[in-house]
Amino acid sequence: RKVIVVVGAGGSSKKFIWPAAKKDNIRIVLVDCLSKNDIPEVDRYLEYDFTDHTMDETHAKNIVHMLLKHGAEMDGCCTFWEDCVPLAARICDMLDLDGIGLKGAMVAKKKSATQNTLCDRTADIPHFPRTHLYAERCHHIENECDLETAEKT
Repeated sequence: RKVIVVVGAGGSSKKFIWPAAKKDNIRIVLVDCLSKNDIPEVDRYLEYDFTDHTMDETHAKNIVHMLLKHGAEMDGCCTFWEDCVPLAARICDMLDLDGIGLKGAMVAKKKSATQNTLCDRTADIPHFPRTHLYAERCHHIENECDLETAEKT
């Protein structure tokens, strides 16, 4: 029986996940900071407030500590809430679980990084789409000097 750590319940639109997991014999360890009335029926609920995502590295360490302290067996970690993707990736990395990985999560989270990654993908993988033909490079502009640099690349 697989045990999946889920970081963030993802709101009421995701409530179908919990009975589906139970039906498929998947044990869920949910980490979130919900009110008592909003906690879905899961195998284990660990309360933790990770809403300040500037502290994700600290949150990941604390959550891993909680999971290990409670003796949670884990086969994977995921989230159904976009804001929690980097946090779930950090937890996967710390526990050596399969998952998106932190680098991929950070690229996916930052749209300009995703765009630039698509620009960098040329024909280095034969079966990979030639995304560089359809993507435009992004530049972070804070002042006039940045415009010159952006224009040159």
